[in-house]
Amino acid sequence: MSAPNPSVAPPAAPHRGCGAACFQALVILFVLAGATIAAMLLGPPMIAEFAKFHVRKVADQILKQNIDESFREHVGKIVGTNGNILEVAVKEGEEVFDRRTELIVAGFKVPFFDTEVTLKTRATFRYHIKLDGVWRLREEGPPNQRSLVVVAPGLEPTLPVAFDSRAMESALKGYWFSKYHQDLSLEELRKGLTDKLEERARSGESIDSVREASRRSVGLFVKNWLVTEEEWRARGLHDIKVVFPDEEQKDTTGLPPTVELDVQPPQASGSSPQNPSPNVAST
Repeated sequence: MSAPNPSVAPPAAPHRGCGAACFQALVILFVLAGATIAAMLLGPPMIAEFAKFHVRKVADQILKQNIDESFREHVGKIVGTNGNILEVAVKEGEEVFDRRTELIVAGFKVPFFDTEVTLKTRATFRYHIKLDGVWRLREEGPPNQRSLVVVAPGLEPTLPVAFDSRAMESALKGYWFSKYHQDLSLEELRKGLTDKLEERARSGESIDSVREASRRSVGLFVKNWLVTEEEWRARGLHDIKVVFPDEEQKDTTGLPPTVELDVQPPQASGSSPQNPSPNVAST
């Protein structure tokens, strides 16, 4: 076995190209060249407008999410200090209830024992929304004429309904010998008065009668929060539209504004918006 000859050089390594590194460098150079050409053709103003458009688009998405969160934080603070109920409407009026009875013996109606009792009283119906309910806020409309659409929690009656027992009036109709049945009917009508007033307060007719007053109260409540938020005031919001859950399917673009927004200086720091007094709807 012969010894290696130190004068003979080892074989040279095969030549390799620049591969991925060269490709990345070419891509970077191509991008830089394209940006340079764009700057020469379009000019700095066009590039600035392009960048501003995309920045504004991203900012709009962020603000759209934040306005909902900011309002929920505001409501959470009120719930923690003033309770969960926001009274939005009060309706006062005279309520009338009738009761008619007949005397039936062995399946036959006894004549002259028909009675009719009428009870009148002054009642005060109060309606509220729960602040910790589901709120949804969104913006719609063209720039500088945008509306803040507020989907508020549903209207609920405050129970039991208050009534003035001192102003209660009753009227009895019937023959004198049916006086016992008249008094009995009147007593039963008085005992069931609280339940009848609750049923009337929950009726769709009664809720509809205070809907617009409640809508405005909620609009003022949201406005009191909005005018203290400089970030939202600067977004060109023109008015507030309030809808309730049973109206959510309506096309809100055609609805009239609930509350107009005036551009005024924000309140001094340290002051907090007060809850609006509920609107009174008299019957």
